[in-house]
Amino acid sequence: MKRRFRIETGRYGGEIVCGTVSKEFVQYWKDKEESQLSEHLYNLTWGDSEYVDSDSPPTPHEEWSEISDICQTYGAYSDGGFYITEISSEDDWDDIGEEIFADGHLLYQRVGVPFMFAEIEDAAYLEWGEDDLHPILIFHPVEKGRLNAWIFETDGEDFNPLKLVFSTADTPLATVIENVWYDQKLLEATGDCDTVGGKGNYVQVGWIHKPLVEDWEDPASLDLSAEWQELNAYLESLN
Repeated sequence: MKRRFRIETGRYGGEIVCGTVSKEFVQYWKDKEESQLSEHLYNLTWGDSEYVDSDSPPTPHEEWSEISDICQTYGAYSDGGFYITEISSEDDWDDIGEEIFADGHLLYQRVGVPFMFAEIEDAAYLEWGEDDLHPILIFHPVEKGRLNAWIFETDGEDFNPLKLVFSTADTPLATVIENVWYDQKLLEATGDCDTVGGKGNYVQVGWIHKPLVEDWEDPASLDLSAEWQELNAYLESLN
């Protein structure tokens, strides 16, 4: 008999966007308070010109979520673990089992936003100058709640924590969960989110070496055979 389970993540995370801004924007904001910049970005988005810093160089878009040509991702923090619950055959939210916690196992991590330099001079030891570096803004409003969920079935077996696998996107502000597998099957997120914002904002400006950015790709189209081979060898050593 089939059994159904729901996977949820830890309770904190949210959207992370990173995009190109002018070098003048970076220079203007680099020494100002984080709260000042986040307030400026929110008021630009809301069209509240009274609280926008009129001296600031412009952004390429007024809405902060659109400043995302480098990276845009959403998920729970990777160190928050997973919560697994058995559910009924008819309703994804009809719990019929006790909640189980599992850390999961990392399959791969992509570089959503590489290491960021506060000043161009900080990259001199790599022999990188202004021509090698790209001015960026990265913004992360923190959310709390249910950030996503995934459903999987077994042929009657109990949940096996060794079969829960995930991938992440790494940025200077946070590392978040992007994809989840169970028993080597890529699961589709339900998109069933229930979160509240206002838990803080992280925002920075700086410089990155853009060739280090790894764009998001559908994991179903990637050749992950080497990653699976390495992970499976490790998991077998745990049995």
